[in-house]
Amino acid sequence: MANDVEKIKLNKFGIRRTVSVKITVGQIDRLQDFTMTMLELELKRDELLEQPDDVKSNLDFLINEKNIQKAQREFLQNNFKITDEELQDILESISKKQFEEAFGYVTDRMRGVTDEQYNLAVKMEERRAKEEAENPKEEETESEDLTD
Repeated sequence: MANDVEKIKLNKFGIRRTVSVKITVGQIDRLQDFTMTMLELELKRDELLEQPDDVKSNLDFLINEKNIQKAQREFLQNNFKITDEELQDILESISKKQFEEAFGYVTDRMRGVTDEQYNLAVKMEERRAKEEAENPKEEETESEDLTD
């Protein structure tokens, strides 16, 4: 009985290595658990953003952000056999945006998204963002029309 194995490139993290990840039921369960944890933390982030701007709210927000980062880093290390030294190299060499994009890539690949599908989705998102930047008033008009 063969398990599905995904070859996942870590170059988006600045690591020139491809990791073979066996996609097992246990791996899928861990990915789902991680996804639920991230969604809970993102809900909490949204709630905290609605709080008044005071020291406690700001502290709670920063603690939540650190919990998100910690969960991502632990997931990365546990599933891709990234050493503490490699993780530190990643954190010191790429931006937060690059980390988030790379993290999205590896988790999408674990969900069965191919490199081609991922690259197509990225291009479509870039095109959508460019169009929104060029035509911000059209979007406002459309959303106003929807509320009427």
